[in-house]
Amino acid sequence: MPDLKHPTISKTLKPWIEPGSVLCTDGNHAYPKAAAKAKCDHIVAKKGGQNATHLSIGRIDAYHRDVENLVNRRCNGVSTRYLMNYFGWARRITQHKPFGNDLLAELLA
Repeated sequence: MPDLKHPTISKTLKPWIEPGSVLCTDGNHAYPKAAAKAKCDHIVAKKGGQNATHLSIGRIDAYHRDVENLVNRRCNGVSTRYLMNYFGWARRITQHKPFGNDLLAELLA
């Protein structure tokens, strides 16, 4: 994005965020306005700390990395039609590492 001002952020996010979604961001003051315009909730994930929902930028980045590794490396890509299923698998693997990894390896074999 050329800048982090409210009009630019709103325009950039518009095609990607549906009403009722949750926008999780850093503390930039333009994001609450963009979330309100998109009719979605807004949560601030603190850098170096955690907020009431136990989110931090590091945890979000780690989850993104886990999902990306699952989709691109272990499953060799994904159709967006099934993307929510992959989020479920990533969550299962993260929460129950031995069971999730063993079951996924068996299914992919």
